[in-house]
Amino acid sequence: MGLLAACGSPPPISTPSPSAHTVFEPAPLMVGIVIDQFGSQTLNRYLPYLDGRGLIKRMISRGAYFEHTHLPYAATFTAPGHAAIYTGRLPRDNGIAANRVWNPGLGRWLSVVDDRTHAVFGAPDQFAGPMAMRAPTLGDLLKQSTKGHARVVSLSLKPWPAIVSAGKSPDMVAWYHAGDGQGRMTTSSYYGKVLPAWLTSWSTAHPVQKYLTVWSARDPALLRRVLGEDIKPGESLVHGWSASMPHDPLASPSPAEAFLFTPPSVQYLLDAALAAVEHYRMGTDHVSDLLMLSVSTTDIVGHAFGNASWEYLDVLVRTDRMLGDFIDNLSQRIQLAVLVTSDHGVGPMPEQSQSLSAERLTSDELLTELRRAAYAGMGPGAWIDSCDGPFVAFGKDAEAPPARRVLVQALQKGLASDPRIFGLYDLWSLKDLPTPPVDLWGTAVWKSAPPNPVADLYVLSNRDVVLRQGLGTTHGTPWEYDSEVPTLIYAPGIKSRRQSSAVEMTQLAPTIAKLLGIAPPVRGVRSLLP
Repeated sequence: MGLLAACGSPPPISTPSPSAHTVFEPAPLMVGIVIDQFGSQTLNRYLPYLDGRGLIKRMISRGAYFEHTHLPYAATFTAPGHAAIYTGRLPRDNGIAANRVWNPGLGRWLSVVDDRTHAVFGAPDQFAGPMAMRAPTLGDLLKQSTKGHARVVSLSLKPWPAIVSAGKSPDMVAWYHAGDGQGRMTTSSYYGKVLPAWLTSWSTAHPVQKYLTVWSARDPALLRRVLGEDIKPGESLVHGWSASMPHDPLASPSPAEAFLFTPPSVQYLLDAALAAVEHYRMGTDHVSDLLMLSVSTTDIVGHAFGNASWEYLDVLVRTDRMLGDFIDNLSQRIQLAVLVTSDHGVGPMPEQSQSLSAERLTSDELLTELRRAAYAGMGPGAWIDSCDGPFVAFGKDAEAPPARRVLVQALQKGLASDPRIFGLYDLWSLKDLPTPPVDLWGTAVWKSAPPNPVADLYVLSNRDVVLRQGLGTTHGTPWEYDSEVPTLIYAPGIKSRRQSSAVEMTQLAPTIAKLLGIAPPVRGVRSLLP
């Protein structure tokens, strides 16, 4: 019977005294699981409805549960979250401050992992690699400390979380690519001259078409009781679907892309992970190995339908159960340490919010307001090029530092009375500050300003204002619904513990390092384990 499958009736959760100590040996396999877009508020709301045979309730009852892990930076997006988890450093220091960055030479936004050099197999016009990273990951340090003997594998349905989690020296990094419509796992030429033969064979044996099934609500009565009716205002109409369940990926114009919006995509990821564990013989010797999984489906569904939707709760319950089965499968053969957390939370759907200040602000509307303010303060000119969420790229007339300073002042003055905007922050000025500003929110933006900023300006929308083009919802602010996530840890020897006071995201890396038996990546940052 598996390590977690053998839980039976779990003992009640208790908080050990401060003098209690955890005694354990590093497990042969450390599994890090990031459930994308899974905030503390979300878990608190949905915990009663999760399956007792899933992973989360069993980890809470058997391990350490930290209810509030705080992300202290402003740009709470997927890539920065994963980079912070696995480097122990904030975006200012690890170099990963957004999912996409502005490329002035090309005049467009590129993925943060698009290095313009290493082609993606099956998509020669796309590029991916870890060159933007300015700090080593735990995988890099594990490889170094074991002289290359440890196995490090990172898998996701998106390229950027897979890459920034792994760093620069993994054995395998792979992600899902819809490609020519068939859909398969891929990687880039940074990690090898050809796509690994075993991964090609696995993809052939596991075609996405076998996973394309109609997505019907697992328990409509429960969903209706908890969330009300299925169709809610603000939900997106994606892939030709209506806003109500069921959803059929085969009815979409692009089934391989619609697949990512359905629960079977989680099973597809976990099936690939099992194959990777077997291929690399992870957890089979005296050296600890590291498997990193990023579950993207919850984020994809949450963006489209919101986390108060039938779709989100249904996919969360199913994901939790699939993760439980996955860990049970592994633990029947390998002794495990497991850490589950998230990269960010999500904002409430404005149309469903009880807040009087809840509102929607589209990128097009923000761009119009910025250009209006720039024209009023600066006169005609190419002042503002583009917006991507909260990030703003200036035009060629703002390249000179004096013009930039005056432009920032004009924008701040022009949008000061907009009830949807909390503040505008000059990333290029913030990056040069050796110490953070006195302002709490300015400090959060400062922590999101690496030497090569994402763009020129960060726009912090007011609480409960969703800055997104189109319907659905998003994240990317320092407000608590975006910046607080749960963390759960299980390993042999860890005592049951539940902590409601906040811990910091940077404490996860030294915690994982302790579970791996290697030195922490940053001195002076405490592990969550005694």
